[in-house]
Amino acid sequence: MVISTGHAKAGRGSGYSHGERQGPRKLLMQVTVGRCVGAVRVVVSREDTVADLVAATVEAYGKEMRRPLLGEKDPCRYRLHYSPFCLEGIEPDENVMNLGSRNFFLCASPILTSSLPNSSPQRASTRSNPPPFSVANLIDFLLFSSWP
Repeated sequence: MVISTGHAKAGRGSGYSHGERQGPRKLLMQVTVGRCVGAVRVVVSREDTVADLVAATVEAYGKEMRRPLLGEKDPCRYRLHYSPFCLEGIEPDENVMNLGSRNFFLCASPILTSSLPNSSPQRASTRSNPPPFSVANLIDFLLFSSWP
């Protein structure tokens, strides 16, 4: 009969540092990509940042050939959020160990007009103004014009 004393857990392959019980060296994160069914599972190091997690998620999403295809493969174009209902994104330089969660939501970040090449202040202002007549206005007109 073999009796385990529990000291073997700090050995090789256990995920713990040599003799120290600080926690696992690698973390399994689940990131749900916007408009995609199911989460992408990514293993990251405890020293990695949110930017590293985003890059690993975009890479894993492409390797798994998930649908819908990502329009942009540059990790800088995406923001990590705690949930799809959270408007504020997580800072890219934040350490993944300090996040307090292992489940996240990844969505495309809005493109700023100042970062676009050949964008002038006049062109940026015309992009930000909505058209004078939109589809929503047309639907409202059609719905309420038929009332007696």
